[in-house]
Amino acid sequence: MRQRGAFLSIMIVIYVVLWFGRLISVFAPLESQLYQGSIVSYELNILLFIVVTLGLIGIFLWYKWGVYLLGTASLGSIVFNIIFFPQQVSPLGHVLSLLPICLLIWAVSKQWQYFR
Repeated sequence: MRQRGAFLSIMIVIYVVLWFGRLISVFAPLESQLYQGSIVSYELNILLFIVVTLGLIGIFLWYKWGVYLLGTASLGSIVFNIIFFPQQVSPLGHVLSLLPICLLIWAVSKQWQYFR
């Protein structure tokens, strides 16, 4: 029997909150200065949000492709921020954004045998 476990469940919830917050930041008027003048950033943020949502659904339904999608989108997000916003995001910010990825990998690795 598959049991998600508290740690993996908490990590899924954290990812939902983080990525929903990122989507809100794209459209929030106070944060519009960050994305000002770059329509490509809106499109890429929405694309990343869709990919992450599919990945989270895949993880919730115990599919390995969900883990791969979420990991790829998370790392892609870091690369996206480095390319488009090198001055707005500090190097420490990039390192800290790896923390949820590492925690998710750890949470998934404990349950990997249950994924199809």
